[in-house]
Amino acid sequence: MTRRAATGVAGTVAATVLAVAALAWSTQGFRVLTLDGARAAAVANRPRPVPSAHVQDADGAAIPIAVPGMVTVVDFVSTACLSVCLAQGSEFALLQDSLGGGATSADRRIRLVTVSFDPDDDASRLRGWAEAQGATAPSWRVGRVAADDRRRLLETFGIVLVRDPVAGWRHNAAFHLVDGGGAVRRIIAANDPVGALRAARLLVDVAPDAGPTERSGRLAADRAAR
Repeated sequence: MTRRAATGVAGTVAATVLAVAALAWSTQGFRVLTLDGARAAAVANRPRPVPSAHVQDADGAAIPIAVPGMVTVVDFVSTACLSVCLAQGSEFALLQDSLGGGATSADRRIRLVTVSFDPDDDASRLRGWAEAQGATAPSWRVGRVAADDRRRLLETFGIVLVRDPVAGWRHNAAFHLVDGGGAVRRIIAANDPVGALRAARLLVDVAPDAGPTERSGRLAADRAAR
């Protein structure tokens, strides 16, 4: 091999090493290769407090994102979205069926909340979407967020929106688990309702009002079960 060729190979190797190192850094040691993976990893390491937000159902009743002593599974939709939102609605329907009206003490402490991010979703559209998906209050409530609170809420949950003339909206989707203290604790892939239900049941046992020693023990058990 000539000196010039050797130099070229060395340069290529060096560039490859730098690229791999950069990828490892930007993906948190190759653990994160997607936006949703990054959100999930960040929340698992540092739970994210949910800001106060005004969410109402089709009848104008307030829907709290967090309820003390409960775990809330949250997703975001638009009634005009004909792709991921319909799929997510079907996954939530599976969750609602699995909870079965609170067959166990843990399941009675899990609630579902769907929040519309679409400013065009009025009460009629919300009601129609909820009925079409089979959402039944109080176990699964569907509402819309006030315009003044929309950006803060979407930023907290890491929801990215893009208008689509065909599909209505394109956006990332997942099961977002909020504890009774009002913090996003876990983010589970949108196509994994079984994993979301398992994580919610585990999270029910981590009481936000537990004492420091008890809470630490439960958190350790939660992480060990992941």
